[in-house]
Amino acid sequence: HGKNITKNIYHLDTIDSSREVSLYSKSSTLLNELHKNFDFIITDPPYSGNVNYSELADFFYVWLRLLLKKSYAHFTPEITPKSEEIIENPTRKKTSKDYQDGLCAVFKESHHHLDDDGLLVFTFHHAEDSAWEALLNALCDAGFYIEAVYPIHGESESSLHLMDKVAISYDLIHVCRKRPEGEQIDTRSWAGIRQEIRRRAREEARLIESGRYGKERLSPADITILLIGKCLELYSRHFGAIVDHEDQPVPIHRALAE
Repeated sequence: HGKNITKNIYHLDTIDSSREVSLYSKSSTLLNELHKNFDFIITDPPYSGNVNYSELADFFYVWLRLLLKKSYAHFTPEITPKSEEIIENPTRKKTSKDYQDGLCAVFKESHHHLDDDGLLVFTFHHAEDSAWEALLNALCDAGFYIEAVYPIHGESESSLHLMDKVAISYDLIHVCRKRPEGEQIDTRSWAGIRQEIRRRAREEARLIESGRYGKERLSPADITILLIGKCLELYSRHFGAIVDHEDQPVPIHRALAE
C-alpha cells in the first residue's frame, strides 16, 4: 500500500540460471493470498510522513482515469485509495503509532511467509529519529533482527533537488533474518556498543570516500545516516537487552540521539 510493494523469490539458494525461479509482485500486506513461503522478500517501506505517495499519485491518476475507467475497474474511483496506506499524516488522522503498527503488520506477515533461513531485504532512509525508531521497533517486534546494513548512493551528485543543499543522498539497504525462536539475547553495555557503532561508521566512511561511490566527501547528513545504520545493526542484535552504566535499559530513541 502506498510505496509498500513486495517482490518475492522462492526456491533459490544461489543465483543460478539453471534453476527455476518464480517472482511475485504484490502488496506486502497480502502475502497470504499466495499460499506459499519464500526464500527472499524484498520491499521498500513508505518514508513515514515524508512522502505522501497516494496523494502524489492523484496528479497523474485523474488523467489516466479519463481514458481507462471504462475498461478497468481499478480506475472507477475519482481518486486513488488512501485509507490503507501505511503513513504518518495528521491531516488524515494517521499517527506515528499507526505508522509503526502498519509496518509491524507487514513485517509479521513477511515473517510468517519467509523460510527460516530466508532474508527480508528493504531500503529506507529518513532525517528524523522517530521514523527510525518506528521502523526498528516494528521490525524487532515482528521477530527479525538486522544481519547487516549497506549504504548505497541513491542520488546523483548533479541531482537538482540536492544541489546546494545539505540533504541525504544515501539509502540504507537492510538485510534481515528471523530471530531464532526462544533465543536468549545476551545483555550488552550501551557504552561498548556505542564505541563499536562509531568504529564501524568511521570504517564505512573511509571506504566510501576512498572511491566506492565516487570521490566526493560525505555530507554531515550522510555521516549521520552511516551512524544510524550501524546503530540499528548492532542494536537489533541485542534488542531489549542493552543497558547503561546504571543497568537500566537503553531505548532506541536514546541510542539514536546519542
